[in-house]
Amino acid sequence: MNSSAFNSAMERLAAAFGRLDERAVVALILLGALALRVARALLTAVVNTDAAVYLYQAKALYFGLWSSVNTCSIKSVTAHPIVTAGFYLLTRDWIVSMRAASILFGTLTLVPLYGLARLFFPFRTSCLVTLLFAVMHVFVSAGVDVGRDPAYWFFSACGLYFFAAAVKRERLWYFPLAGIAFTLAAWNRVEAVLYLAVTALYLAFRGAEGRWKKLLAYLAPILAAAGIVLALSALSSRGVYWFRIDEIPERFTSALGVYRDLRMQIGAMAQHPPGGFPVPFFESVRSLLWLLGLGVLLKSTAEAFFYPFAVLFLVGLFDFRKWRPSGLAGYFAALIACGFVLLYLYAMRTWTMENRYLALVILPSFLFLGFGLEGILSFLQVRWGMKDAAAVCLCALLILLLAVPKQLVPHERDKAVFKEIGTHIAKEEGSERTVGIVSIGTSMRWVSLYGNLGVPALFCPDEDYLAGVSLVSLVGNSYADFMKTVDARGARYVVWEERHWPAREFDLLAAYDPRDLRIVGEWYHKDTGRIVLFKRL
Repeated sequence: MNSSAFNSAMERLAAAFGRLDERAVVALILLGALALRVARALLTAVVNTDAAVYLYQAKALYFGLWSSVNTCSIKSVTAHPIVTAGFYLLTRDWIVSMRAASILFGTLTLVPLYGLARLFFPFRTSCLVTLLFAVMHVFVSAGVDVGRDPAYWFFSACGLYFFAAAVKRERLWYFPLAGIAFTLAAWNRVEAVLYLAVTALYLAFRGAEGRWKKLLAYLAPILAAAGIVLALSALSSRGVYWFRIDEIPERFTSALGVYRDLRMQIGAMAQHPPGGFPVPFFESVRSLLWLLGLGVLLKSTAEAFFYPFAVLFLVGLFDFRKWRPSGLAGYFAALIACGFVLLYLYAMRTWTMENRYLALVILPSFLFLGFGLEGILSFLQVRWGMKDAAAVCLCALLILLLAVPKQLVPHERDKAVFKEIGTHIAKEEGSERTVGIVSIGTSMRWVSLYGNLGVPALFCPDEDYLAGVSLVSLVGNSYADFMKTVDARGARYVVWEERHWPAREFDLLAAYDPRDLRIVGEWYHKDTGRIVLFKRL
């Protein structure tokens, strides 16, 4: 197809969409985003392991067990289990309800993002920016996982919208709405405190005329929320864990401590290097260790954005001609820069980075993605002679073709074996009472989740973890010790994983007594090796 025929095809496509009004186009993007997330959920074999704890919280809320809601691993109640409990009234299915809560918040995040883009860009660019976030891998994959992230995205996007609208439209009453939204975002994930702090500093130093009035309006709901939490903490003997603010200084000190200790260990290795390693290698690694943390962060950032979209972001970020007309480019750049610093410290502490954490910097990057898209549209019109609407349609098609096929593939199929084990237990035991399960290995949360899914009672799979019980003490020194542990926990089942069982203590397969335990099934997983399910007789 030659260029004129291609342009003609794009123009016909643009004419078809041109008959729709703005609301209809935005509705189509939202419906497409919803369908993509539902498809991704259906193609994902199991829920993520955190779902076991959020199920515990949702059940506690649903059954009115308020005093138990924060007694299993996660000490803060967030929006996800609350909405899950509400969905369960309609679906009567906990897995569907948990995923529906995530999909709801993940899809709704696009609404304030579109409004935010519309403050800075014309309709065409705003739709493309919204489409980018609708299909971006991190927002689709993490958007169907059970967790706090989708709610945190939604409230953060709302906060960014209200703040930008307050500045652009000079509406004072939008500032407290921004404060409320950022507070709700921080309630769901503590990292959103960054948005709270940077916005307050921006108002204090760059708020222009009436900045103190704006700052007070912004801070009023935040101070009120802090007062309520402090009051509840004073009245409650167990304390109230709503914001996890205490984690922030701990993360900083932990990152610095890990970095310092690792440098010392590498320095010791340089004194006595392993065979085949020259001393200068370890000296170089020790001096450039900070750069390794930066590399971890940059690699994860490119993956989270998706590489073509990351290039688009960089093109827009360095188009400084558009910064001043936008009015708030410096504010969003400051959010991104501070977010990178925070995530860099996290990378230095763990030497890994989950892509979902990068949402902290991706959300405020909408402005620079928009700048990049406008540059692409201008190029298509000037160099290729395309009409405006045809160029927009071509960009939309490219976004869909680049990102969507990656989402529509089966996911976590290998982990379906853990669901199968838990479902097998549930079929044997029914749903009248909780089933105690001792699991040594990675399957613990999955087996407990699916084994106790339909039970109208609470079951925390992390009781041993919360009590600080080590794997060795849980297994014991002998078969007799282990059976005492099983009986002390009232466990009906034992899950043995070949590669996670501490074989140096004793071999359960060889030592078990058929009068105590009966093998009810065997499975295999590439990471765990053989999996054997025992039932206590």
